[in-house]
Amino acid sequence: MTHLSKSHFYTAMLACATTGALFVAPRDGLGWSASSAATGLILLALLILAEQLDISIPRTDGVFFVSVGAPLALAFGLALGPIPGTLLVMAAHLVDSILSRRMLLKSCVNIFDLGLSTLLSAWLYWSFADPAVSALGSPQNMILLFAAGVIFTIFNATMLIVVVVPLVGHAAFTMWRGHFRAIFVEMLMLPVLGGLVVILAREHPLAILLIAVPLVGPHLAFRALHKVQQQTQATIESLASVLEQRDIYTHEHSVRVTNYTRLILEEMTELPIETKETILAAARIHDLGKVGTRDIALQKTGPLTLDERQEMQRHATIGADLLSQIEVYRHCADIVRNHHERWDGKGYPDGLVGDRIPLGARIIAIADSFDAMTSDRVYRGALTTDQALAEICRNRGTQFDPHIVDAFVHAVGRTSPATAKRFVQVTSR
Repeated sequence: MTHLSKSHFYTAMLACATTGALFVAPRDGLGWSASSAATGLILLALLILAEQLDISIPRTDGVFFVSVGAPLALAFGLALGPIPGTLLVMAAHLVDSILSRRMLLKSCVNIFDLGLSTLLSAWLYWSFADPAVSALGSPQNMILLFAAGVIFTIFNATMLIVVVVPLVGHAAFTMWRGHFRAIFVEMLMLPVLGGLVVILAREHPLAILLIAVPLVGPHLAFRALHKVQQQTQATIESLASVLEQRDIYTHEHSVRVTNYTRLILEEMTELPIETKETILAAARIHDLGKVGTRDIALQKTGPLTLDERQEMQRHATIGADLLSQIEVYRHCADIVRNHHERWDGKGYPDGLVGDRIPLGARIIAIADSFDAMTSDRVYRGALTTDQALAEICRNRGTQFDPHIVDAFVHAVGRTSPATAKRFVQVTSR
């Protein structure tokens, strides 16, 4: 079964589970009075609007979306009951999928996943809640409200991960760990906002419109913050690119190093997504510190003097010092500082040994060296892929982390099987 077929199968199972649960769920709730009908319509409009306000975040493994509509989806079930709330949530996401022109598979996953998450959380709440008071009107209801939010968040995230895992090739636990922070924040936020919607609905359906402020406000703030982060990253990466143009032999060096780094990371499926993002970000600007290197040293064709060699080596610490002052790149500083360390401790600037070298620095060291060897230099021509791989393997366990060398050879095997085959036996000794 292909990865796509697995996702289709899991989506079909999710649809069947949602449909079956709707048939057996209790009919508790407010019923369909004029007030509850108005509440449902207002929530429906707000949820469609909220889903249209989601924010796309490019990542190395795809584009993720941050939505502000989850509290409303939970509130549907709490305010209207399991079945009416679930049906309206599914209807809202059907409309959103049509308006956004989403792919059929993604639309089905969103509709049935959020539908079943709403149904289960509302089912729990209405099975034990005291309907005579609001969601925050008694300790019992408050506990149930929190439990409903936890169930909604965990089930929603788990089902999404189960369906997405076959497509992106990550282990389910790895994806869970990589997104735990966002999941935890949502678990804290949902009961509060969801309960607030229920209280407003009990007062008057139009009062629900007040919830638009805490929903739209974070969206605008997050969008502005994301824009600033993008602009900062673009500025730093452009600066790194301009610096490389000072030397025609290293032009686009960081782009190639980033591509080789990505190849290695694709072999390391156990790493959290956030860790991979950090390493790739560091790879893109690993030579930023050359802003403090004079052209006479950077472009010299002959042997470097001791002072010039020390000046060249300082680019690692200069880059780290610069990045430590920039919030977006602060987590990359140690990687950039140590990307010229050696596995045997003979590197610079700190002489770190083995696992004491940051993982990202060990990965970039191999990618950096491979690109340097396969690129033309004023004092020599570029080595072939075979020659460069042989040199990487020769320094396995001395200059380079042996496990990452193995990962790199296997990664090359995916793009050039004949080349990698000649080196697999070397790395497996």
